[in-house]
Amino acid sequence: MYSLSKYNRLLIIQTSFIGDVALSLYLVSVIKKFNPKCEIHYLVNDTSKHLLKISTDIDKIIPIDKKKIKSINQIFNFTKDLNKNNYDLVINLHKSFRSFLIAFKLSAKLKIAYSDAIFSFFYAKRVQFHRQLHEWQRALFTLSVFKEYNQELIKKVPNLGFDTSRENHVVLAPTSAWTTKQYTKSGFGEIVNYLVSYNIKVAIIGSNQDKEYCDEFVVSDLVTNYCGILSLDDSVRLISKSLLVISNDSAPTHFASITNTPTITIFGPTVPEFGFSPLADNSHIVQNDKLNCRPCHHHGLNKCPLGHHKCMNDIRINNITDKITDILRLTKH
Repeated sequence: MYSLSKYNRLLIIQTSFIGDVALSLYLVSVIKKFNPKCEIHYLVNDTSKHLLKISTDIDKIIPIDKKKIKSINQIFNFTKDLNKNNYDLVINLHKSFRSFLIAFKLSAKLKIAYSDAIFSFFYAKRVQFHRQLHEWQRALFTLSVFKEYNQELIKKVPNLGFDTSRENHVVLAPTSAWTTKQYTKSGFGEIVNYLVSYNIKVAIIGSNQDKEYCDEFVVSDLVTNYCGILSLDDSVRLISKSLLVISNDSAPTHFASITNTPTITIFGPTVPEFGFSPLADNSHIVQNDKLNCRPCHHHGLNKCPLGHHKCMNDIRINNITDKITDILRLTKH
């Protein structure tokens, strides 16, 4: 049986989506708990690098620009520099061919990956990818090869220690990388109006590409559009002090999870059973669970395959505002 205490410098590889990176911070925290002296490096997609600044357990952030590092030669040259760090442990959370090549070329003593990852037989240790578990639990299960691991680790969500002194604002994340995962624009508009009617400040977050779309929600001095202004780490800090986060099934839900911020997540083409449900103590799911066509895709699509988008269009606004009322303990008008 391996022991985490014997490894001095390790590399975690997760170059997938921002939400996956956020949920992997539970793994980082547990590793540091078992081996406080180990040096943790994290290889992450360039677009997600700022998110990792929120973790005091990560000693070095290594960004990779996947648009520029594509060919095998480019990957091998990139890995040649990585090898100078002399890793003795590599945990690969991503299943892509590129991530495999990087891990394969590293001269670490121990390499761990999921058993269903591409070319997983090349790894010294393979662990099962448990589809019935939440993503944070699946990541933690990579530690099951070590003697420090026990089943209790995945029964309770670890506290990552964020400052959660709440302020009088609610964070809205109306957009998504996949259009079908977005709740209706009119619906989010009604949510904004509802919050403003209670004199609650509304902070809207998203990327620079979302700015114009979200400008239409700025109907009052109480509403601020932070799209393209806040970095990922600043967005997490904003959420950590929020009364509530209202989001589609996208990264801000997971930012709320790691900061234990009350959450309402609206699911459309995807379902919580995929392993990305909100984790905060006070979290709620809104979805249309009467449709046989759900889920239609693991990530969501840019267009409803059936052309009706009922998974979002048929969600009544009061299903959301009633939850807002309960969470914020508002007195109905």
